[in-house]
Amino acid sequence: MRHIGIAVITTGHRELPEYPRIEGADFIVFEDHQLRGPAWARNQCLRLLEGCEHIFLFDDDFTFRPLEVLRASGEFAAWKLDYAEAYLGRVTYQSAAAVRRIGGYDEGHGRYGLERQGRCARAERAGLRGDRGIADPTLSACIVPLVGRPAILTDEEKEAHIPDAARIYKRETTGDWFRAYQPTA
Repeated sequence: MRHIGIAVITTGHRELPEYPRIEGADFIVFEDHQLRGPAWARNQCLRLLEGCEHIFLFDDDFTFRPLEVLRASGEFAAWKLDYAEAYLGRVTYQSAAAVRRIGGYDEGHGRYGLERQGRCARAERAGLRGDRGIADPTLSACIVPLVGRPAILTDEEKEAHIPDAARIYKRETTGDWFRAYQPTA
């Protein structure tokens, strides 16, 4: 099993920085040219990084500190922490075990939704989040926010997606519902 996989998702509408590399780590920048949505793009990254023990997913408005990523993967393994988030899920860490247990992101959210929050709730229900909270300090130390990035969707476009996103999120977070979301190929 490969040790670390790092992916950055982007729509290709923003200029990307020169990302650092970590020797021996798999690194991909995944461009969602068709604008199928962040859940779909993250699922493609999970497929491409299959076989990695530690997976870090970044939105394109962040870059990372290589030494902190290496340190975090070691600490998360030692703590047996399988899932962590920072910046409201725009940066996530997940072990291969977490991906097998909770599956991918729910693509029903489309171009804007609560896919990160829903998946986080599934991780928590599966007992994978531990007690470190949504803004994990170890993961937060890995990242460098890129400020002044233009928005991809307008506020009106985001608002149009909220009713569907809320329905899907409610399904993922209420009652006894739990399933590992398996995206279509």
